[in-house]
Amino acid sequence: MGPAIGQSLPIAIGVMISPLPIVAVVLMLLSDNAKANAFLNKRGYVIPEDVRSISKDVLRHRIGLTYEAEAESVNVEHIIDEVLKVIPIP
Repeated sequence: MGPAIGQSLPIAIGVMISPLPIVAVVLMLLSDNAKANAFLNKRGYVIPEDVRSISKDVLRHRIGLTYEAEAESVNVEHIIDEVLKVIPIP
């Protein structure tokens, strides 16, 4: 599974392009997809599980690993899991 990501998360992710526009796009995609997931589950509102259930599909190809992370067998799904663990659920 790889090493604990908590302390090494910043060195595991390589920034490929300017992060500011990416944040806006990712938030929009997460929001739209979470709404669609809620709709498919016959709800008119989004719950945290909607966001978590689609987060890997939305974020997987938007995260670039550094060479150091690849050398330590860190994968993108593990990074997403670690990020979701530290984000508090409202």
